[in-house]
Amino acid sequence: MRGGQRSILLLLVIVGISLLLTMLRGTGPGISVEGFVQNLVSPVRSATTSIAARSSQTIADLQRIGELQKENQLLKKEVSELRTLSSQQESAERENEYLREALAYKQQNTELSLLTAQVVGLDSVDALSTVMIDRGANDGVRVGMAVVSRGHLAGRVLAVTSTSAHVLPIDSPQSSVHAVTIGAPGGTDGIITSDGGKYLTLTRIDPEAVLKVGDEVETSGLAGRFPRGLVIGRVLSIHSSPASVFREAVIDRFERTKDLDILQVVISKVARPA
Repeated sequence: MRGGQRSILLLLVIVGISLLLTMLRGTGPGISVEGFVQNLVSPVRSATTSIAARSSQTIADLQRIGELQKENQLLKKEVSELRTLSSQQESAERENEYLREALAYKQQNTELSLLTAQVVGLDSVDALSTVMIDRGANDGVRVGMAVVSRGHLAGRVLAVTSTSAHVLPIDSPQSSVHAVTIGAPGGTDGIITSDGGKYLTLTRIDPEAVLKVGDEVETSGLAGRFPRGLVIGRVLSIHSSPASVFREAVIDRFERTKDLDILQVVISKVARPA
């Protein structure tokens, strides 16, 4: 028999005895029986009262646990919402910063016709990893156009649809850029390549060319693929190869694929007035 059923049975017994005592109250036998029954029932009554109190406390505890679980769920939901809002705010602030830098670059380089675009994802074209932007042929984007990010070369347009385009990043192993170093007292040209790692490589450097660590590297304009003067990075180190008469330099690029967000497509470049 369960505890609850036993408690009910005891209560019924007590009620029955109470009725009997009421009927005998005031008589001699009734007084004797009442005293006897009081002594007999007292421990049972105490036990029943204790059980009832514990049952009441258990119910209250269970109710409190339910309330705490609901409060915990509400707090978790609020924390999740706050994290989402914080992430959205950080994203909006970062986007605003990129837009301000893009506007400043456009104002400082009036010879460039620039089209602002948003990175909308990563994709692949002919097994090449590319960055997808939300501007395409309808906006004047064409294959081969240079793409900059915060004033630095980010890559070139590889494929175009009417409303989007795929950009091949400069740090792709399939990318190559004719470049020139800028530094005193002179500079040299070469070809920027990448193995997909952290740094770029400037190859085919003339062994007699003046070159030093810290020199800035930008597009040379040769081969007509990129306009001259788009900044790429800075020379970190210079070394020679026993297998070649040319030297090579490690280049720290200013833009990395994972950081690309707001881009500018170089639609055209006009000559500066003399």
